[in-house]
Amino acid sequence: MRPKGVVRQALGQAAARLAEERGGASWRAIASAATITVDDSQRYGAERVQRGVAPSLARQTVKNMVHAGELVEVGREKLAGSFHWHALYAPADRVVADDVVDGCSLHRLLADWTR
Repeated sequence: MRPKGVVRQALGQAAARLAEERGGASWRAIASAATITVDDSQRYGAERVQRGVAPSLARQTVKNMVHAGELVEVGREKLAGSFHWHALYAPADRVVADDVVDGCSLHRLLADWTR
């Protein structure tokens, strides 16, 4: 199995940090909190540079992480002035499992049913 990429690691760490603070975060909040340390000594003369994650890359990577089971949707929120609901994500290992019946948690069953 391939090791996780730099972007996936940064988004996972940001999601874990935001889950502890807020209980869950949207992909936009995860993307804005994620930083990648890049060695740009040849290009810019600096040894290490902190960079953010591009929104389009973060959105697709968060979708892939949900599909892989690394992140779990823990709720939804509607921002002030917005017409759309935004999904809130948290790392799967930090989410407390609800009553599990035949491998399906009650939270996941209800979340899928209400969509």
